[in-house]
Amino acid sequence: MKIVAKCLVKKMSYACDKCSINDALRKDFENHLLLPICLKEYSFPREDLLLMKGEILGSTSISFLMGKSKLFLETGLDIGEMVMNGLKKVNELMHSMDIYDIILPEYGVFCGTKYSEDGTFSGGFLKKEGILPAYIKNKNKEFL
Repeated sequence: MKIVAKCLVKKMSYACDKCSINDALRKDFENHLLLPICLKEYSFPREDLLLMKGEILGSTSISFLMGKSKLFLETGLDIGEMVMNGLKKVNELMHSMDIYDIILPEYGVFCGTKYSEDGTFSGGFLKKEGILPAYIKNKNKEFL
């Protein structure tokens, strides 16, 4: 079994604008071969927070994971601790089910494998990975 970003198999109102459903992945999901997750759902205690955009201000996902930069919602709310708790839950899920493969979208501050928001809340993207892929790539480092 593999984990897949929920936005790749199911329409979600709070998914990144560039995230779209992949038909091949959707079939695997319907055949119970993929476990859908959303880091935002694991992180935020209230549904209204899911709808807001989050961005790392002034740096990269690695610096956020190391505690050297902050992650904010567009309202100014610091969501760093909530997202770190969400990462812990995803990590525990992966270990409890012995899952090491994860399929993520290319874009997004939370799950983007190639592009993340630019930290200005203007809708721009930079070539840098999001928080979850950075964590998974550097799992041997002690972030959590």
